[in-house]
Amino acid sequence: MQENMDSDKEGRSPRPAGSDQADPDVLRDLIQQSRGVPLNVQRITSQEVQALKVKQRKEDNPVVAITRAFTGFFSGIFSAIGGIFAGPVKKKTQCDIYGHVRPKDWDGSYPTCVNCGIEITSEDMLRGATAKQ
Repeated sequence: MQENMDSDKEGRSPRPAGSDQADPDVLRDLIQQSRGVPLNVQRITSQEVQALKVKQRKEDNPVVAITRAFTGFFSGIFSAIGGIFAGPVKKKTQCDIYGHVRPKDWDGSYPTCVNCGIEITSEDMLRGATAKQ
């Protein structure tokens, strides 16, 4: 039987011309060429594959899963305790954001806000066209 050997452009080992099985590397390169992907794509090495396998085995380890479960449980407890003992957070009102509203019958002394009742001591505290910073 005569074996005609076809060689690849990239210098891969030759294969018989009439073989029934397609070379997966040649097929992959043809697909990438048709998609416009350059052929000089960096492929993963066997050492990198082994490192990924070791890392995945460590992630699947039951000790790691139990440690994560305990960590999540205790962080939930600590955040709940922190929420109980945290001081109240003052809500921002419209007066805090946009300023206070002066009453219509202002007589000259320091007026109080119509909405919240706080004493207005300067013009900067009055409601303007833009939000306060």
